[in-house]
Amino acid sequence: MKLQQKVLETQIECLERFAEEDNFEIALMDRGGASTLFHTAPLLPDREKRSLEKVCREITMMSDQIILLPHLGFLQQDSFRYQSNLEEIEDEFTGIKHCLDKWKVSYLEIPRTQSDIQAKIVVQYILKIKKLSAI
Repeated sequence: MKLQQKVLETQIECLERFAEEDNFEIALMDRGGASTLFHTAPLLPDREKRSLEKVCREITMMSDQIILLPHLGFLQQDSFRYQSNLEEIEDEFTGIKHCLDKWKVSYLEIPRTQSDIQAKIVVQYILKIKKLSAI
């Protein structure tokens, strides 16, 4: 719970700093508020869940486009993760998608493939968005 609180506080601080700056064109967030809500909500009473969901949704809605990378189907050895097996990874991914769908947030789901290919797809997509916004 303390870790998720710190994650949310850091997200909000970074977004506030980003909003104050006018020399940035693109902000990247790792699954926005949907991930924070997925991991934190089960630990809270209902009243606090609603309040947290509102904040997490607002963070997510600050994005022009959500890009959702699916899990790659394996755990890298010695990597830091909440999940300890593939079922937990799939549950997290499904839970994050559920949050985005519930909030009626459109997102681009990158197909499951090797991480270097996923990264290339994301970078190409971001550059395309940047190019279109300049027009």
